Amino acid sequence: WWLNLACARRDGAVGFEVEKPTVRAYDIPVLPLLTGTETREEGKYSTIYIREGLSDMHTRLISHTGKTVRLLRGYRLRGDYAPQAGIRYDGVWTLTKYRHKLDTTSNVYTLEMHLEPAQDWRMTDELMQIPKPSQLDDWRLYQKLEAERIKYEKGEAAAIDWGIWNSTDNLEREEAKRVRTFKASV
Repeated sequence: WWLNLACARRDGAVGFEVEKPTVRAYDIPVLPLLTGTETREEGKYSTIYIREGLSDMHTRLISHTGKTVRLLRGYRLRGDYAPQAGIRYDGVWTLTKYRHKLDTTSNVYTLEMHLEPAQDWRMTDELMQIPKPSQLDDWRLYQKLEAERIKYEKGEAAAIDWGIWNSTDNLEREEAKRVRTFKASV
């Protein structure tokens, strides 16, 4: 578990501090899923990841369809498997399907990837307990330090804007989780 991609890069887990795959020669690519939406395929442990953005989204992975990737999930990912805070390593998965489509009217690309566990794997309770309570304490401290850094570098107004954005993002994630839980129970 890491606070952010800078910490994951420091430890050698990824090669970049931005949300893009790390592909090294003779090694399994590392795929960070930090934003976007992830839904579980019904009756399976496989997931469908969808993200909208510019043309540069994970295009290097098109040649890895049918191969394995190491998966990192971030707290801003909308889905059942997203961690409460930070970035978590979720094991080796197989990229079974890759789609990259341009909407010409809005000039927005949509990336869709189908992922399934490389082994007979289930999202265990133990893995879902990461981050642990002590790591959540670290996360809260990190958030305070980040707010102070923004206040120092960009001023009080930027720090307030960041705090509002962060609170809104947290509320949206919680609401999406409640909706998924409700839909699953119906």
